[in-house]
Amino acid sequence: AIPASAVVHPGEGTPPGALAAHTVASTTTLFVLHANTKCVWFSRAGPAETVGDSWTMKCMEKDDLTHFNNLLGVTVPADNFDLEEFNDVHVAPTSKTVMLATFQGIYKSTNDGDTFLYRDTVRLAITGLRARPTKDDGTLAVSFCTYTGGCFRGVVDLAAALAADADATGGDFVKLPSYFDEVTANPTTDPLLTRRKNQEAFNIFVPNVDGSVALRYVPISALKNNEGFFPNKIFRVTEANFYDYDNYVDITDTNFEDSGTIQGFLWATNDVVYAYGLNMYVKLSTDGGATFAPLWDATGFDVWKMALSPTFATDSTMLAVLRDPAGGSKRHRAYRSTDAGTTWTQLGDRGDMPACS
Repeated sequence: AIPASAVVHPGEGTPPGALAAHTVASTTTLFVLHANTKCVWFSRAGPAETVGDSWTMKCMEKDDLTHFNNLLGVTVPADNFDLEEFNDVHVAPTSKTVMLATFQGIYKSTNDGDTFLYRDTVRLAITGLRARPTKDDGTLAVSFCTYTGGCFRGVVDLAAALAADADATGGDFVKLPSYFDEVTANPTTDPLLTRRKNQEAFNIFVPNVDGSVALRYVPISALKNNEGFFPNKIFRVTEANFYDYDNYVDITDTNFEDSGTIQGFLWATNDVVYAYGLNMYVKLSTDGGATFAPLWDATGFDVWKMALSPTFATDSTMLAVLRDPAGGSKRHRAYRSTDAGTTWTQLGDRGDMPACS
């Protein structure tokens, strides 16, 4: 019988759905999924046996993740757990690899279905990537953040990464420390929050030009505890302490109070850095991110993306893509500044820009 807690939509049917089979080392395994469930059935048979004579069922239940491990620690895959059912299954023809597809990720097994590891294709999507040469030896210092899986940093050997037989990254990455080790929430009013080991959604981590200092943005205001809302956090940290959270310095700056969502930091030099985002416009720091001052109101629009000219040091030119928070089919505009952001000129008429950055 299918456990009630493994049925996605109670009261609806659970008919057989996808199936797949392969033969590895003289053992044939047939996998079957039932619609509207988080269960997988499989039957194994050797050369002298018949597939289907006996079956094993494994289900992902909310309180039992024994067979389905998760890359994000204690976080249950997909906040909207009840919407995530197994909807397809694929197997490798000659190996013990099995893949279960869901709306929010993939479960992969390399032991013919005995255990699965969750590959989050939504929350681990990369939301920001920065790379800079470290030396004249063809290596790049790379940092990136993910949708809700935290931030990472490492060094990539460019030649190795571009080799025909290279793996997916070409380098080793180390996860940066999380802002929260634990968040306490009311299990009645905030049941989803109790599943979070840390708050890592929409983080931004951007080192300066030579990598000696970085700014990190943690937008935790969207999550609340029993006493109200947390404020946004902006941290400044030196390279020697990137992996030691105790040395992250919380920037207390009145110009960031009540700010909206930060979209990014843009370093012009090791001392000059711009901050921009939604409902906060553009701010400027000339002391390496220690303090910021308002620079441009962006005509009341959200600042979606900014970029510096490759020759910014000599021409002071930068570009910005703005978005009208009121919506509409012609909501994007492009602007250019030739005086390091002090004044801006619109490029073309409103509506010329597509919905992209």
